[in-house]
Amino acid sequence: CVVNGRPFVRLGMVGKGGSSQVYRVMDADYRIFALKKVHIDTHTDARMVEMYTNEITLLRKLEGNPHIVQLVDAQVDTGQHCIQLLMEIGETDLSKVLQSQKRSAEGTASPAGTLPSGLGQNFVRFLWQQMLEAVDAIHKENIVHGDLKPANFLLVKGMLKLIDFGIAKAIQSDETTNIVRESQVGTLNYMSPEALLDTGGGGAGDRPVIKLGRASDVWSLGCILYQMVYGRPPFAHLRVVAKL
Repeated sequence: CVVNGRPFVRLGMVGKGGSSQVYRVMDADYRIFALKKVHIDTHTDARMVEMYTNEITLLRKLEGNPHIVQLVDAQVDTGQHCIQLLMEIGETDLSKVLQSQKRSAEGTASPAGTLPSGLGQNFVRFLWQQMLEAVDAIHKENIVHGDLKPANFLLVKGMLKLIDFGIAKAIQSDETTNIVRESQVGTLNYMSPEALLDTGGGGAGDRPVIKLGRASDVWSLGCILYQMVYGRPPFAHLRVVAKL
């Protein structure tokens, strides 16, 4: 694969979702990166193209921040029908860490200082501080992430970094921003109450349009902290209807 004329060797797929795939790639100097490749065609929704170009814009704005995943290069090529984002690669995400620790803790005696989730108190403090610093960094840049969840915190060489700015938006003059979601259900356990309210309008067809501010990200952070302590999100025991 090639990004802006620079060749890479594809080593394998890291993940995929919808029209995008993320690959582990290597350049000519044997450096490893993550390459997000989005396929676009005449049937691709303009909203989707805008979502990924918006992600490129925000990552460039946040360039150099140690708590945000770094964008190395990007290419929007309508002729080749694809959008490519070349980023630093991580070892794992917080969601996988939480799942692994929970499985390890089940049915075994936990040492002193271990929380119900299976994580140690000091480890939770370490992760929590880095999460707060990451979200504080984007809020200082007047950006609302809008989709904070464990899977969107990536461990890169021991540092927790915030990823996936696909639906993130710059805050407007009233301290909120309109965010369009493809679906409200995917990350329901971490959504703030206002994130479930469709304000309508925005020219997004039948997709929900939600007005969010910094407080919505703070709510999501609280849900993640609860999970790091107790092993599940605070409302995981409720059925979908009860959550709504």
